[in-house]
Amino acid sequence: MVGNVHGPISFNPVAPYLWVGYVVHAGRHWMASADAGAMYQGNGRIALIPTGLLAAMPAWRDRILANGYRADKMIDKMSYYPVVSFQVGYRF
Repeated sequence: MVGNVHGPISFNPVAPYLWVGYVVHAGRHWMASADAGAMYQGNGRIALIPTGLLAAMPAWRDRILANGYRADKMIDKMSYYPVVSFQVGYRF
């Protein structure tokens, strides 16, 4: 095997969520709601880890780490995520 590159991505463990919602009570027991908003996860961090023969070659290792830097910049654009939620409930 020539080698593998593992690239785990991590985001902030806490993500604030701002939303607007609407609830409708249909009768005494039934309820329906809809929410829409955005979640902020912050800038993601990627760690590229080369293994195998490629990890021992400095030129390939530098190229892999340079691609990791480019991927890290692409992940920075994914800080906000749209969120849509629909729910139906029954109260006993």
